[in-house]
Amino acid sequence: MSIDLVEFSALALAHFIALLSPGPDFILILGSALQQGARRTTWACLGIALANGFYILLAIGGFTLMRENPVVFWIMKVLAAAYLLYLGVLLIRSAPQASICTTGKGHTNNTSRRQMFLRGTLSALLNPHNIIFYLSLMALIVSQTTPVAHQLLYGLWMFSIVLAWDLLIAWSIGNPRMQRVLNQHSWKLERLCGGLLMSMGIWVFFQ
Repeated sequence: MSIDLVEFSALALAHFIALLSPGPDFILILGSALQQGARRTTWACLGIALANGFYILLAIGGFTLMRENPVVFWIMKVLAAAYLLYLGVLLIRSAPQASICTTGKGHTNNTSRRQMFLRGTLSALLNPHNIIFYLSLMALIVSQTTPVAHQLLYGLWMFSIVLAWDLLIAWSIGNPRMQRVLNQHSWKLERLCGGLLMSMGIWVFFQ
């Protein structure tokens, strides 16, 4: 049985439009690319994509715990808010001179690849809107008669798009040429990203 192109197109379009809306993951990638460079931020992108892939699989499997248990949702929301505040503080506390890059090698690589991967993974996993988004997307667009194999292909597509989009952001902002353009102003952008992450954390908590 061939894939329903209308269903797939609707799903792909809705998913990509959602990606265009800046959220915590986008701000994290932007701030990390400014502070750590594109190569190291790639690991955060991979963590974000894998966390999205995990939620996509849960949505395909009909996971309903988040919708049916408000206590679980509240706990996850508090953890997400606290983690966004933590990431925001890390960016705001970055030293101005750490982001000045005139040779393409001036990034502060104090954060290991594993730490960047964990930051990206936790940022996406602790965002309660991710699971709700994928559950809603699959419920509204994908028919119950769609074979699981086709749904898995949909999931693979969404995972690939998330990874490709995040990598595009990271390498557009964090490459040495862009860093030379930003030069002394990049630390201000880091603080802006940090402030946005903290604001999102507060918004998530009080929403």
